[in-house]
Amino acid sequence: MARILFFLPLLVFCTTLAAQQPRYALVIGNGNYEFASLGQTPANDANAMRDALTLAGFKVDFYTNLGYFELTAAMRGFSEKIKDSEGAALFYYSGHGVQLENANYLVPIGAKFTTADDIKEMCVPVSRIAARMMNAGTSPNILLLDACRSFPIPSEVKSASQGLAKENFSVPELLVAYATAPGSTATLRGEGGLSLFTSQLLKHIKTPGLLLETVLKNTRRDVLAKSNNQQRPDETGNLTSDFYFFAPVQKPATQDREQVVPKNETQINKKTDTESQHGVDSDLDGTPDATDPCPNDYGTLAAGGCPDYDEDGVPNQSDKCPNEAGKKAWQGCPDSDGDGIPDHEDECPTESGTASDKGCPPSDRDRDGVTDAADACPDHYGLKTLSGCPDSDNDGVADKSDKCPNTAGLTRYQGCPDTDGDGIPDHEDTCPNVKGSAAAKGCPDLSQLGFRPDDFVRVVGGKFQMGSDDGSADEKPIHSVTVPTFDIGKYEVTVAQFRAYIEDSKQQTDADKEGWSYVWTGSTYEKKNGVNWRCDVSGKPRPESEYNHPVIHISWNDATAYCEWLSQKTGQTYRLPTEAEWEYAAKGGIKGGGFKYAGSNTIDDVAWYSTNSGSKTHPVGQKNANEIGLFDMSGNVWEWCSDWYGEKYYEEFRASTANNPKGPTTGEYAVLRGGSWYNLVNLCRASLRYWYTRSVRLNNVGLRVARAVEGR
Repeated sequence: MARILFFLPLLVFCTTLAAQQPRYALVIGNGNYEFASLGQTPANDANAMRDALTLAGFKVDFYTNLGYFELTAAMRGFSEKIKDSEGAALFYYSGHGVQLENANYLVPIGAKFTTADDIKEMCVPVSRIAARMMNAGTSPNILLLDACRSFPIPSEVKSASQGLAKENFSVPELLVAYATAPGSTATLRGEGGLSLFTSQLLKHIKTPGLLLETVLKNTRRDVLAKSNNQQRPDETGNLTSDFYFFAPVQKPATQDREQVVPKNETQINKKTDTESQHGVDSDLDGTPDATDPCPNDYGTLAAGGCPDYDEDGVPNQSDKCPNEAGKKAWQGCPDSDGDGIPDHEDECPTESGTASDKGCPPSDRDRDGVTDAADACPDHYGLKTLSGCPDSDNDGVADKSDKCPNTAGLTRYQGCPDTDGDGIPDHEDTCPNVKGSAAAKGCPDLSQLGFRPDDFVRVVGGKFQMGSDDGSADEKPIHSVTVPTFDIGKYEVTVAQFRAYIEDSKQQTDADKEGWSYVWTGSTYEKKNGVNWRCDVSGKPRPESEYNHPVIHISWNDATAYCEWLSQKTGQTYRLPTEAEWEYAAKGGIKGGGFKYAGSNTIDDVAWYSTNSGSKTHPVGQKNANEIGLFDMSGNVWEWCSDWYGEKYYEEFRASTANNPKGPTTGEYAVLRGGSWYNLVNLCRASLRYWYTRSVRLNNVGLRVARAVEGR
């Protein structure tokens, strides 16, 4: 055997920690603030950081100019991605930040505050992302906060100040880096349209062989030099292991390998064929190859030299039943019942039958005493009085024409009863237990309350998969839920319908009682006095022409009071849908097509949202309906549900509560579903969950009512 040596040249290569440990990063840049714009700098910072971290082996979630809902959703999605990953987690933020009571908050786009409570309600605490990292079990955990920008804080917010505090977090293996010292602001810009801190940080991140602590020390040195000691980056942490963005350069040793040269091939002598007195006979079955159709398989003379296992004279290669002796006329198969139909084509091989019945007896297949020729239901045991058809409820109407086959009824109603005696049979009666009119499909007349006869849809009960594996943590895990039949409004409750309630009940909403609601100014949310259910998203009173829009500026308390009034006026039970009922209906009930949004995977077909709404509500029912005829289940306005919100409710879900679940027994927040005209597409998914306090009222929150069926 020859040995050939190959000498590999020295290779200089750079390895990263990503080879041993997964890495995840959430990168956000917020700059388009109305009150103190930062221009493109945060977006430039975030873009450059995303590119550097991607090069360093991070899987990066990247966003710019996020409002409150989008920022919290991004954090929740990131925490789910890193959960149980055993990887490194990094959060980078460039934008406005504020400290309040020694806690740091990130300022979303659209936030505007005049009180300390506004900061807590409209801004996002840094501790939230730190806590999510701790819960995910990642290590190391790195927070890079370029959030010490100068901006005006109202004098009324006495406990708030610019810059960030050096906040302590009880999170293991955590390092937090700040663009400047506690309480200071960072106003200087660096090269390439970036902030000074981020531009210098990126330079050292990209340098191979630097420990994380060295990267930050070098960044601090350069920022101090370039700012003439005006800006001093700072950090705090408790890391116990080394972390490199790019590991040190290594040189592998020279290697050799051997190549084996194969030996020369040996010549294999071909075995000579056996000669018979009649010529060559390769399979030694007595039939020469010249006349043997199977020259390599030992056969019989009867089968012409081919194998015939059942010895019926039909060779195996053409025998449909090679293990059962048969006849050549039936390709080697038998006819056990002697009806002229071979067993392999006979559906009743032990009973004599006819070819038209595939070998089965023609007389009475279902054995009900009615011959098949005269049996209207020849495959189902039935009654002679009904031409051989069954009558499950014994009402004299055959099941095949009985609209209610399991409930005894009347012939004039196609076998259905009329439970409420209103002359409308149950199968045509939307409200079979309450007397109604034909115009209202058997339900009480709701026209005086602003409803049309067909404004409710019957949602047939069934089992569905609740939640999503592609959504936020509180949407997981997917679990089976059974929902009973119920009715639900085809549309969101309109201003006109809500006006009927106010004028009849003389009730005041929470906005009326407290004198204000949140409105949209075109770029931010703010409280505005004198705003109630009569107003649009900006707080202006709506003209009558807009009373077909969904009602807004109503709290969960207001929505519940409306349902109670509707119940009292009609004698039926109206209520807010449970969260399970809402998602089941939004996903199309038993007709569900598995769409991402309510009725489609293309959101513009079914929803008004941030991109197409023009920053306002729209009349109900203008977009396409979902599979069961419901409109605006995605977008237009958020809809209250009856449940308390539980972030880990799905995770703690038990099979015993899988039948018609009604949520946690107590809580702090009520459930909201569906997204709105203000939100991005991700918040309009049919499985997305959100929440707010029961007393809050906003310009993008309304309601849809459900109605109990048969006492449910």
